[in-house]
Amino acid sequence: ISFLPLLVISQDYLWPTNATKLLSSSFCEFRPRHYHAAIDIKTWNRTGYRIFAIEDGYIMRVRTSAFGYGKAIYLKLKDGNIAVYAHLSKFDPELDAYVLSKQKSSQSYYQDIHLTSDKFPVKRGQVIGYTGRSGIGYPHLHFEIRNSNNEPINPMQFYLNEVQDTYPPRLYEVAFIPMDYTSIINQKADTFFFDLGRQHSYSLPDTLLFSGKIGLAMKSYDQANGARNQYSFYTSRMWIDDSLVYSVQYDEFSYGQTAKIELDKNFSLWRKGEGIFHNYYRHPRNKLPHYGTTEANGGIIDTDRLRDGIHHLKIEILDYHQNQATFNMLFMSGRSLP
Repeated sequence: ISFLPLLVISQDYLWPTNATKLLSSSFCEFRPRHYHAAIDIKTWNRTGYRIFAIEDGYIMRVRTSAFGYGKAIYLKLKDGNIAVYAHLSKFDPELDAYVLSKQKSSQSYYQDIHLTSDKFPVKRGQVIGYTGRSGIGYPHLHFEIRNSNNEPINPMQFYLNEVQDTYPPRLYEVAFIPMDYTSIINQKADTFFFDLGRQHSYSLPDTLLFSGKIGLAMKSYDQANGARNQYSFYTSRMWIDDSLVYSVQYDEFSYGQTAKIELDKNFSLWRKGEGIFHNYYRHPRNKLPHYGTTEANGGIIDTDRLRDGIHHLKIEILDYHQNQATFNMLFMSGRSLP
């Protein structure tokens, strides 16, 4: 199985703003009950930077709201994809005047206007609005690319050379979780946590004793040049001995599936205030598209299916630029441990 960025960069999109080429959030980051569908582009706590049409197309939809995306533009591109710009301060003058007329005639600030292709056609590089902080949140540009089915796809596939990233992800903490009442870790039926020191590479010094079904969850964050923000990783894999038992890669999702993020990340640990841990096992109800050939319950360490004795577990975590972090450990498997 090859885990590389989606090399379908036949379309050379323009970067969407003159604010910065630095990110404050990445695609598919955890949000309560949903994935982050965009990259957030930093505007240094300022508003009013220009936003551009990233390709020829037309404005198919415009929204104004006091909440959520605030002022937003939905741009239909000539290849069928959709670019979404949210939290804007204002639109270009012609579009601003059009939206204001709709607000006045309806006596409502809230608008959700769908437009035909001849109403507001745009050319690549045309200024269509300005960054802001409308809706909720601090000033930034929330920027999405959706496919023709209105499903979010990872914008980084089009901007690999625009965002500079030479830093590998960092490993913060690992948790070993008993998956049922028969599961034992180091002779106890408790979740075990180990601090990984925010390192790029870590080998657990102790050999753990496992019996039954054990789940592994890990807290890790990526970084990039020029910013202190913490991002989600792009792809990760886990091996037991020489067998790939779990893989994940964030290229796309559908809005109908997004609530299942609570099976992808460990919602229980998050609710307990432990932070955002990624589950290195696939819940049987998890129908998200991220896991390649990983089957239901894939990644669970089941000692009934392993020979007794010492086993090697390895995890690799990569960002979109293929900077890599690694975690290694040994564990002893046995149905009846000494």
